[in-house]
Amino acid sequence: MAKCNYCLKKGFFLGVDKNNLCNNCAQIVVPDIENRARIITESLKLARNGKTFSTRISRIEVLISNLDVLLSYEVKDIPTISPNPSSLIQEIRALRQETITNEVNEIYTKSVNQADVAVSPTAEYNGLSKAFLKVQEILDAHGGEDCDFEQLLRLKLLMHKAKIEGYINEARKAEFKGNTKKAVDQYKEALFYIENDDVDDSLQSDLINEVKERLQRHVI
Repeated sequence: MAKCNYCLKKGFFLGVDKNNLCNNCAQIVVPDIENRARIITESLKLARNGKTFSTRISRIEVLISNLDVLLSYEVKDIPTISPNPSSLIQEIRALRQETITNEVNEIYTKSVNQADVAVSPTAEYNGLSKAFLKVQEILDAHGGEDCDFEQLLRLKLLMHKAKIEGYINEARKAEFKGNTKKAVDQYKEALFYIENDDVDDSLQSDLINEVKERLQRHVI
């Protein structure tokens, strides 16, 4: 007795094609498979070799959404593409994570290199802050693994360090000019910033100790 793999209708007088689809389902399913196969073929090249992250990741999302549909056909034993959707989707999901991680690492490395040659703590902070926002935007939109969020935390720590060093730098200038009041104010600003940020103090203990030691020189 014939049975349609898609609508699951069956009967002695039901006609099915070579894919075990009845005439009504074949008119819907076959064109859909062909269209999605075309989209997948076109998207694969850009997903792997697109010039920008936005191009690559957008094509990867297109691939995953179309493969999810083809996977629903595969589980019903309806032939789709080669390799099978279940195999290809694993490859594409791995490519997705690799693409995200590579982009996050590139942003991190570039921002750290620029921070190393920044003309001031303020310029360093601004550059790191832009990188932090870029990485956060990527992870919010696309997710990531622990290593990607680790880079976000590192950027955050570097930002906080630059911010605190900005206060210390201004305090040192004030000390050099004999302006003790301004120096004390800047050290207090640094200490307030440290004590009220959302970074674990154990991760910035050296800066905390430096600020407290310098503040104690002026406050009896």
